[in-house]
Amino acid sequence: MRIIYHAENLIANHKFRSFYLVMNHKFKLFIGCEINL
Repeated sequence: MRIIYHAENLIANHKFRSFYLVMNHKFKLFIGCEINL
């Protein structure tokens, strides 16, 4: 039971981290474009 819960936690954590990295990357690109303009 605890192992399944832990696995779900890791998957959720991974999804959140990849989502955060993608948004962070897009945000940096957006800021870069703003500065270039």
